[in-house]
Amino acid sequence: MTHAAHETIVVYGPSTSINVRKVLFLLALLGTPFQHFDRYIPEHFGQRPFEALNPNRLYPLLRCGDFTLWESNSILRYLAGRFDPTLHPDNEQRRALVDQWLDWQAADLNPAWRYAYQALVKKHPDYGDPAAIARSQSQWDRLTALLADHLAANGPYAAGDFFSIADIALLLSINRWRHTKRITAEDSPFAAYLAAARDLPGYRRYVDNGQP
Repeated sequence: MTHAAHETIVVYGPSTSINVRKVLFLLALLGTPFQHFDRYIPEHFGQRPFEALNPNRLYPLLRCGDFTLWESNSILRYLAGRFDPTLHPDNEQRRALVDQWLDWQAADLNPAWRYAYQALVKKHPDYGDPAAIARSQSQWDRLTALLADHLAANGPYAAGDFFSIADIALLLSINRWRHTKRITAEDSPFAAYLAAARDLPGYRRYVDNGQP
């Protein structure tokens, strides 16, 4: 499926953001032409403020012609539906499995790593409680092990035998975990999963690019 000739796809948000990189990775994988700006450009929207389009005030922001959308996993669903529905299938059960792992990544895995990542990688002064760091690391490791066990038993991909937008989100999460832990891809419990992804368009640029 191709987009209308007059429609320009634009992504706003810094490429250091794991959520922005989800979207950039998917667009590279799709081979869909797009533009990327590290920050919001008011001039592109008649000087409208960012919060008028994105009340959450967090990146990424997607623009497709006159349509705008925020929230990274919603953007993944939208783009997959438009350009490659095999990544978010019409079959109700297969789609439900994809959504299950997308929601788990956002609701369970992300909150687990946030404190440890801010403390150990970003060195944020507000995240200096050793007990909280330890709790975050423990929960992060527990959920990462849960994912590794699931892939070993039910893979090769998150939803089973097909690559989906859930894998896009999870690959970025795994990349953040192993870089924070200083674990190579080969030494991680995800060696086979990462090896299968490494030649995908956009993977080296937006996932395994040295940034956690």
